[in-house]
Amino acid sequence: MATGERARRRGNQPSTVPAHLSRNSPQKETKEALRRINVRWRALVEIIPEFISVLDPEGIFLFLNHLARGFTEKDVLGSSVYNYLAEGDRELFRGRIQQCLETQAIQKFEHAAMGDDKLMRDYEDTIVPIAENNRAVAAMVISRDITDRKRAESEIGRLNAELEKRIAGSSAQLEIANRELANGIKELSLSQEMLLRRNRELSVLYAISRMAVQSPELENILQSTLAATLEALEVEAGGIYLLEPDGKTLTLSAVRGVSDETIEKVRHVKWGEGLSGRAVAGQKPVVQDVKDYPSKRLAPSLMKENLKSSASIPLLSGGQVVGAMNISARRARAFPPEELELLAAIGQQLGIAVQKARLYEASQHELAERKQVEEALGERTRQLELANQELKSFTHSVSHDLRAPLRVIDGFSVALVEDYEKILPADAQNHLTRIRGGVRRMSELIDALLVLSNVSKAEIIRQSVDLSGLAQAVSERLIKTQPDREVEWRIEDGLTVVGDSRLLSLVMENLIDNAWKFTSKIDRASIEFGARLQPDGQSVFYVKDNGAGFDMAYADKLGVDFQRLHSIAEFPGTGIGLSTVQRIIRRHDGRVWAEGEVGRGATFYFTLWQRRSHDE
Repeated sequence: MATGERARRRGNQPSTVPAHLSRNSPQKETKEALRRINVRWRALVEIIPEFISVLDPEGIFLFLNHLARGFTEKDVLGSSVYNYLAEGDRELFRGRIQQCLETQAIQKFEHAAMGDDKLMRDYEDTIVPIAENNRAVAAMVISRDITDRKRAESEIGRLNAELEKRIAGSSAQLEIANRELANGIKELSLSQEMLLRRNRELSVLYAISRMAVQSPELENILQSTLAATLEALEVEAGGIYLLEPDGKTLTLSAVRGVSDETIEKVRHVKWGEGLSGRAVAGQKPVVQDVKDYPSKRLAPSLMKENLKSSASIPLLSGGQVVGAMNISARRARAFPPEELELLAAIGQQLGIAVQKARLYEASQHELAERKQVEEALGERTRQLELANQELKSFTHSVSHDLRAPLRVIDGFSVALVEDYEKILPADAQNHLTRIRGGVRRMSELIDALLVLSNVSKAEIIRQSVDLSGLAQAVSERLIKTQPDREVEWRIEDGLTVVGDSRLLSLVMENLIDNAWKFTSKIDRASIEFGARLQPDGQSVFYVKDNGAGFDMAYADKLGVDFQRLHSIAEFPGTGIGLSTVQRIIRRHDGRVWAEGEVGRGATFYFTLWQRRSHDE
């Protein structure tokens, strides 16, 4: 490059970016892709000792690393790279960016740009395409300041010119200059080799992220990560161990480069055993020559594989160890700090990927179990629907088919009495009277069954229900049926609950009717309705009387259909009333129980919407 041209390029100040390169030109979807890439690469490029930046297709800065001294993110992010280039190099830079994105091939060239000292300097750029979904969406620019090298080259040229003039007497100085030149070329070659290795290492991390997104299967993630790591670090063997739920054992879950016999011998490693066990215990990388391997049990198998050196890194997720990755080489080699830093970054990213894959597997298992439960519930629903249909058919049969023969029996019994009363003996008339009584009782039982059936099927409609008012209404009805009875009524006011008013009316009618019936042979009867508060805050309602009572030994028969503790001759009834009460209370998530003593009365308790313990 001519000296005048170089001066012209360095002297020019940055110009305004053309309108078509403004930050609003990229497509919305491309911006989103670039945002994800920015997050994905930020933690990685900070460890690379070059000036790293990420540009969108229009040359807008999306990211720059810590080596951009002299500039802040506020100054640079979102601005155009062309603002910092020498005017003569802008079209060259633009062409290389476009060529890189179109061909997805790495571009390398030199140019002049503003440095961190705000002066124009020479740079050697390597432009690497960043692709997503097989489409290049951005370019990573790795810039190396070669101003000093250019100056050195210029100085070498000057020295060579002087040496040519003084070659006869300056052979020693020429030899020195040649050696310096050779060293410079060697350093340049080593730098280029390091850059290529960095690119390979970055590709490993990118592969992990891509695999975690494209294939959430844990085995695929482990195998792909291990293969990419071995290739990037140029080692021959490796394995990934995952920590078992017991937190004491590591199990080999992915392996490459060793025989099946060795795999079986090293498949399980204890916490703290070997390199993997030490890496997870200390949560840091461990490097060791195989001849000095820290496990006598594992060392023979590794030496049999002709492995010379190994390194192990813990896999971390949220500060928690989930496993370890081992890599081994069949040659003695050191793992320099920059490689251990890369391995640590791989361990962090792979640990997160493992946890995500496990969560995915758990969610799939949960979905499968939920599907089974839904299918079981569907089958149960179909069975319940069938049972309801059968119950409806039974109710229809009870309501219509059983009443017809009863009406016939009752009708013929009445006809016999009316037509043959004079010739029928007294015993026959008594039998007919008993037949008609049985028919009436059977009819009452049918009515009770229909009530019980309707109670079981009725929909619960929640609303505020005044239990005190219901009790008062039942007492007034009973008093009208037998106004001459002497009964002391005690009904507590203001007892209100939430429930189905129609069903709770049946509860109050059955309980108070029972109290009325079983105090019918008491001279001074007493019937009480009230409530008390339990220590847990639950309200317990009760109906108490001083009537016939019952033996607590038979308390378990209360509420069983058609079960009676007294004869029909002593106290009439069907035995369905308490069954009806029990079913209604259960449908209100409550319970019913009773206390009594023969000849000293009985108390029936019930709760509604009872708070239950976890075990219940």
